[in-house]
Amino acid sequence: MKTTEEILDDNKFDVAVDFDGVIHSYTSGFHGFENIMDPPVEGAIEILKDYIANIKVAIFSTRASCPEGVAAIKGWLLKYGLTQEEVDSLTITNSKIHANLYIDDRSWHFVGKYPSIKYIKEFKPWNKK
Repeated sequence: MKTTEEILDDNKFDVAVDFDGVIHSYTSGFHGFENIMDPPVEGAIEILKDYIANIKVAIFSTRASCPEGVAAIKGWLLKYGLTQEEVDSLTITNSKIHANLYIDDRSWHFVGKYPSIKYIKEFKPWNKK
């Protein structure tokens, strides 16, 4: 019988990439799960294509909490240059999954110290600074 760690490793992704603010530029803000208004972040599609060709990739988003949101993400990825095969190779989820690395615009790189309350209250993602 496999251990929990072995089961997790079988389903582990090399990278999990946030959608809004990392792939989708998200400059217009949220307009519903199905409405993805803005173009990609510069270089996002090219790097996704490279990742997909070489490593196991997941995309995470709160949009993926409903089927319409997942369909909207897939449609947006196709619109901006991913092939159907590339889109089909992705896992799109709203859950934190087991991944070697997360790419997210709203994160703190934890290295043994926690952010201050001031930092948390004043935090802005890269595209809002």
